[in-house]
Amino acid sequence: MLKKKIIIFLISLLLSFSFWLYVTVEQGPEVERIYKVNITYRNLTPGLTFLEPLGSAEIKVRGSRQRLMNLNENSFTAYVDLSGLSEGPHSVEILVEAPPFVKVVEVSPSRISVFLDKVVRVERNIRIEFIGSPKEGYVIEEPEINPDKITVEGPSKKIEAIRDVSVVVDITNIDSDVSISSIPRVKDALGNEIEGISITPSIVYITIKVKSILSSKVVPITPNLVGSVPSDYGIKSIVVSPSVITILGNINKLKDISFVETKEINITNLTSSKNITTEVIVPEGVEIKGSKSVTVQIVIERKIKKEFDVDISLEGKNENFNYILDIKTVSVEVFGFESIVKSIKKEDFLAQINVEGIGIGEYEVEVKVKCLNRNVKITGVYPDKVKLKVEKKEGGTP
Repeated sequence: MLKKKIIIFLISLLLSFSFWLYVTVEQGPEVERIYKVNITYRNLTPGLTFLEPLGSAEIKVRGSRQRLMNLNENSFTAYVDLSGLSEGPHSVEILVEAPPFVKVVEVSPSRISVFLDKVVRVERNIRIEFIGSPKEGYVIEEPEINPDKITVEGPSKKIEAIRDVSVVVDITNIDSDVSISSIPRVKDALGNEIEGISITPSIVYITIKVKSILSSKVVPITPNLVGSVPSDYGIKSIVVSPSVITILGNINKLKDISFVETKEINITNLTSSKNITTEVIVPEGVEIKGSKSVTVQIVIERKIKKEFDVDISLEGKNENFNYILDIKTVSVEVFGFESIVKSIKKEDFLAQINVEGIGIGEYEVEVKVKCLNRNVKITGVYPDKVKLKVEKKEGGTP
């Protein structure tokens, strides 16, 4: 009989502990926590990619303290569903997958703007950019690069912006043959490195042979342009081939020479691209290693202005308010090279008004405009301010 009572007591004790544990873990006081989660995507149409990264979102959840203590950012999935979306800008909702025992209270931001662009693949030659010069009494011969071309793949707008693919080779104080590896750098017309693209191969190999001489120095060749093109034209690019030259002479003479110029190239009233074969001017007291002949490619293009009617979008809207604009589009004027300006579309612009934190009332607000093509300049936005009326929705919370 005593043994039976002990067993009943132990069973009762176990049930009491189980009930306490359930109440503590499952029914205890709820708390809120915020997790920062990288945004992923699903159902992207083949052949398209993102112009810019998706970023991250903050997810606020509510649940029991014990449950939330065991969670981290990897416990949640934040993603956008791109089903059926085509090339161009889109505003998409951020969706969240969370453990079943927590409640998602808020996702910030709740939507993001994405720009889908077609994937393009091109092949580009690699230019070698030298830093420094060999040790006194040495000169480098023509370098070898393997491979001498790379394949670049990415969004079409970023591929179109490519103006230079180069590797940087430091030849400071070298006095013997060297073989090095380098990562090609892809840059736009302003010299900025283009991100968000892939290159194949990612590493190239350069062999530099060094020859001993009295004294030598590798200097860039600068085209000596005189005159100017008409005001409605511009020089889109200048390429000198070869771009550098080796000069030989007394060390004291060479130290004062940082570049050599070509003979004068007259570009007065030039309105079309031109390839010019000319010679470098040899400074007094030095010699040139190799040929004096160089080719200067001058790309000339007309510059134009063009206006685009761009729809205004609102960012940071409150779901309890109605937002009324007196006009829904602005006229955006851009200026740049004709081929670039003509390739731009209305979809390349974002005209936005940030209404986050704006309450009920009437306002005059600024329209902020940006162009996804960085090779043109926005010269005007008309009008640059519009009237905004904010009203409470029927049944909405103030």
